[in-house]
Amino acid sequence: MGTMQSGGGRGRGRAGARLSVSVRLAMVAAWGTLSVLGTLVGPCAGERKAVANTQTSPTGPGEESGSGPPSLSTGVLAKLHRANLEEIAKGRFAQEHGKSLEIKNFGRMLVKDHTATEKKVAALAAQEGVELPALEDGSLLKDVAAGPDFDAKFVETMVEAHRNDVSEAIVARANTADTKLKALLTALIPVLEKHQNTAQTLKDELVRNTNESTSNSMSGSLSSAGAKETP
Repeated sequence: MGTMQSGGGRGRGRAGARLSVSVRLAMVAAWGTLSVLGTLVGPCAGERKAVANTQTSPTGPGEESGSGPPSLSTGVLAKLHRANLEEIAKGRFAQEHGKSLEIKNFGRMLVKDHTATEKKVAALAAQEGVELPALEDGSLLKDVAAGPDFDAKFVETMVEAHRNDVSEAIVARANTADTKLKALLTALIPVLEKHQNTAQTLKDELVRNTNESTSNSMSGSLSSAGAKETP
């Protein structure tokens, strides 16, 4: 009986060993199959999510996904910042080099209004984590220069600049989903339109005065010529 039990135990041991080997082989095969499937199917859900996140364009501060170009608020605030600093610098320049009181007063208006606007722009940029660019003073006065015809050239530049500013502000307001930026632009547009209209009025007055001066000069010359011809 003892001998038979020992033999039976050895038989069962060998069978168990063979079974273990078979199980290990099956596991290896299964692992290889899963590896192949993984290669064919692609990354797991977590990896797919990570890839999707890297492929999705981030939105700018205050922007909702799909609301417009990335970082729209950042770009608009940077542009407003530059425009404000340019108008402040040009307004001061007009106060110093303007030939007429009207041009000097217009320069004062530019400084006052754009200084107030720049405070709003800087405050919103700080709220939304936007770093406004530093600008060199020399780049702010590239379109103006002192001279005898400063007034005429200055108002011509201001008409064109504010016409463009109004158009860009309207487009930016329509495209942004940033409610704070939209409110800022809504308040700014009438100010820019006031500057454009003021510059246009000054330009028209300068043209009219120039024409009257030219006409009076011609009349005076003709009168002088007629007086000389009178016997």
